[in-house]
Amino acid sequence: MARWRFFAVVTRNRDDLCARCKGLWRLCLPAGRALEVSVGLPTAVRIRPLGLNGSKKLQDIYTDKKVPRSFRSQWPIVTVNGEVVWLPGLVRTEVQTVQAADRDVLVVVAHMNRDARQQIGTLSRGTRRMISE
Repeated sequence: MARWRFFAVVTRNRDDLCARCKGLWRLCLPAGRALEVSVGLPTAVRIRPLGLNGSKKLQDIYTDKKVPRSFRSQWPIVTVNGEVVWLPGLVRTEVQTVQAADRDVLVVVAHMNRDARQQIGTLSRGTRRMISE
């Protein structure tokens, strides 16, 4: 069973922060937003991935990223005001992105537990690489 840990901090040094928030295991949001982490959303839910003109179903994201079916129901989905903003390690969305006018920034980092990483170790090389980025 995958277990996750999330760490969050608010910072004012936006320029330095944006350089560190490159990977899909970190999320930068305007500070003051109430995050909700859930699992098991219907895979028919559509989101707007950052950099994609349009939307995709969660099912398609899991398939494209080669997330095993056994992990999909346990994968955390981070929302703000009911809108999906992040699937750690998989995709960020266009919702609630940091703008130049935002003074304070919330940085959230996700970590997967050792057992889950070991299970992923038995998966294909491409899947392991995707999850470790």
